[in-house]
Amino acid sequence: MKRILTTLLLATLTVGTVSAQSRLQTAKSVALGGGGTAYVDSYEANFLNPANIMLRTDRKTGFTLGLSSVSVSAGGPLANITTYNKYLTKGLTLDGDLTAAMLDDWFGDDPDVSTKAGLELNVIGFGTALQGNKWAASLAIRNRVITNIGVNRGLPEVFFYGLDPAVFGSGRAVNLNMDVLAFTEVSLGYSRHILNLGDKQIFAGIAPKLLMGHNTQSLAFNSVITANNGNFRHRYDYTIQTLGSLAEGLQNYATDRDNTPEGAEEPQIGDYIEPAGSDFAGVQATSVGFDLGATMIMPADFIPIPKWGPFKGERQLIVGLSITDIGKLNFSDATQFVNADEVFYSGFNYDKDLIDAEFDGDFGSYAESVLKDSIGAEAYLDFMSDGSAAVGRALPTTLNLGTQLRMGRLGLMLDVGKGLNDNGVNSTDMYMALGSEYRFFGFIPLRVGMRTGGYSSTTYHFGTGLEFKHFEFSFGAASSSTSEKGAGISTAFSGLVFHF
Repeated sequence: MKRILTTLLLATLTVGTVSAQSRLQTAKSVALGGGGTAYVDSYEANFLNPANIMLRTDRKTGFTLGLSSVSVSAGGPLANITTYNKYLTKGLTLDGDLTAAMLDDWFGDDPDVSTKAGLELNVIGFGTALQGNKWAASLAIRNRVITNIGVNRGLPEVFFYGLDPAVFGSGRAVNLNMDVLAFTEVSLGYSRHILNLGDKQIFAGIAPKLLMGHNTQSLAFNSVITANNGNFRHRYDYTIQTLGSLAEGLQNYATDRDNTPEGAEEPQIGDYIEPAGSDFAGVQATSVGFDLGATMIMPADFIPIPKWGPFKGERQLIVGLSITDIGKLNFSDATQFVNADEVFYSGFNYDKDLIDAEFDGDFGSYAESVLKDSIGAEAYLDFMSDGSAAVGRALPTTLNLGTQLRMGRLGLMLDVGKGLNDNGVNSTDMYMALGSEYRFFGFIPLRVGMRTGGYSSTTYHFGTGLEFKHFEFSFGAASSSTSEKGAGISTAFSGLVFHF
């Protein structure tokens, strides 16, 4: 049903103009389960727990410079690879009952609930930190792209059932929501020792950041399809909010379409929506956000394990608490395009035998052939500009609690947390991250971890690298082995980090 869903394909183009865990995922935190509240230090701590800028490592250095760290995270229930493999890679014949079972596993049985996935890209192009005895300061510049997509059960039902009256006879919601946000953060972190409680040291930190929004794109498509008694009815409305060359292209398309003489060839939407790199370079919105944190460090000599072998060395327990990504970007001059209409066709007959015999089983080709007069009116692309619109995009705020137990070269890490919204790959479901690290020869870290809860099924983590006194380069990766709740995948590289 290719052209009936043209607007949905337009949505894909809308968010596909960028190459895209909404907390910062460093090479170390990815490898250790995706936490970091009590162990990520230096300038990267700006985004995870600014109090940790004060954390001292065994390098005994006071100045850090980092270049080009990169992380990518994606996941969510929509990326249900387990269900996909179970039903679509086994050569099964998807009859009605089997298709219903697959969609129940993938989307649930409520057609009004959307199933979501998210993707986030982070690049810290530059970071530096200076550590003193009682205070520490850092500067970090991070570029971010956050993408979301939500689809309800009705959309895959169109593809798997066609317009079978047994499914669409009483009307079925077919909805899609997509958005993307690209912005830069310039974060200035400050951490300070605030008090001693016996042998416990407590630090507090804050990292205000300048937010510079480059672009935002979104589409909300809501519709109801009804097919029965030879009639096809599609009631829909959608809103597109966009900036830059895409907004200009859509406006030009709408103008040219309205001015096309009767009988002349209609303009093609694809000729108007090629993105420009400048759309994601300029600053379209500015705001201020911040990250907050507190950290407590205490000796851990109470651990009843002899100090020998892998447990030999200083023992320390660190507990961190933070709230990250407090802030919002407001784009005041986005262009909004709207369309609300109904496509009706009388004489539609869902004939599976005919589709198999004359259209090679391709329901899309069949639907286009019988609905071509209605589709020829291009109702789906008959949108109009609704003028400028103010668009607000909240950052993916999270509340986090973490611990790190260090026993010589061995480290054990535990984080728990909860997203306060579901932007990006953030989730309002609680997560728990477990990690373990051992440093061979003092400079080769071997890290493993797991994460459960949050936006995906359980993920398993691994990482290593080279971490000398004055230089480090490390990486981490994670993936879920099953994805009934949704796949999760992350990878990160530290870039080049120098210590002086």
